[in-house]
Amino acid sequence: LGEHAQHRVALLAAELEGIEDARIARCLAVLALAPAREVVGRAAGQILDRLDLVLALADDELILGWRNSEWTGIAPFLEEDVAFSSIAQNEIGHARALYELAAREVGTDADALAFDRAPEEYRSAPLVELRRLEWARTIARHWLYETADAIRLEALKESGDSELAGIAAKIDREEVYHRIHAEMWIDRLLASDDARPR
Repeated sequence: LGEHAQHRVALLAAELEGIEDARIARCLAVLALAPAREVVGRAAGQILDRLDLVLALADDELILGWRNSEWTGIAPFLEEDVAFSSIAQNEIGHARALYELAAREVGTDADALAFDRAPEEYRSAPLVELRRLEWARTIARHWLYETADAIRLEALKESGDSELAGIAAKIDREEVYHRIHAEMWIDRLLASDDARPR
């Protein structure tokens, strides 16, 4: 892991000590993020501010959207070409909404935040950064991300920040379809003797 990812894993380890629900802990561990809420402790004792949180969310959505779009034209079925392209487009749209929120805070525009930062300035989870995997592993990532993101969005919808809560609610309405798609594929792959071990 790079230094940035190691830092996030260290943050996560401290946060996971207090989480009793094993399902939540596993999802968060997979994403290597701390639970989504307004205040998350940093290793140095600093507070993760709203801008950092919004950028981390936006970066996850943007990078995952790019990774999902890599299946356009080569997915195992025509229907999956269309489905994964649609999911990718949604994720990039979610990223744009979050970047616009962050851009207002720092006096820039969404495109500058999405495309003009140095690679080490992105806060995306290591899981979403993985290049195109074979299909079964792509579906495993899809399911893991969508499961963890549902937990994160639920926390954000309950946020005292009405603007962020509103965006989270809108994103969650669209993410329902992503979760249904991921569940369908996980069930399908788990029923296959060939795909189950992967």
